[in-house]
Amino acid sequence: MKLNWGSGIAVFYILFVLALVGALIQSRRIQRSMVVDNYYEKDLNYKEKYDKIENSKQLTTKVNIIQNKKNGTIDIVFPPDMKGVNGEVLFYRPSSKGLDVNVPIKNLDENTLHVPMQQFIAGNWSVQVDWSSGGKDYFDKANLYLQ
Repeated sequence: MKLNWGSGIAVFYILFVLALVGALIQSRRIQRSMVVDNYYEKDLNYKEKYDKIENSKQLTTKVNIIQNKKNGTIDIVFPPDMKGVNGEVLFYRPSSKGLDVNVPIKNLDENTLHVPMQQFIAGNWSVQVDWSSGGKDYFDKANLYLQ
């Protein structure tokens, strides 16, 4: 059976509309989660974060993040001269916002914060440490791959 040009155009437009409807349905199924909900406020406060990063760069001993499989903890080791550390540690999971874990640091007198590993799943994590000690604020981040 031979189709005339009018039938060909009609078939083309029908297939085109079906493709658009299929793309629309597929786009509705995709989960859209923002990395940070209040990104505008965070951007306004970037100068403060930049100063914290600069303070961290001036430290002679950097913050060290260690995966301690023997004890089943993630150890965050602060410089030995820091006492009374306050702040928070954000374990950010790039693939899923729902897996992020925020650990508070309250008046840490020893140099090591021990975070139990069982609350984390294996994979890539971004560890963001925001702390203050001796009247100065600091910020550092590192990537951690848990197995």
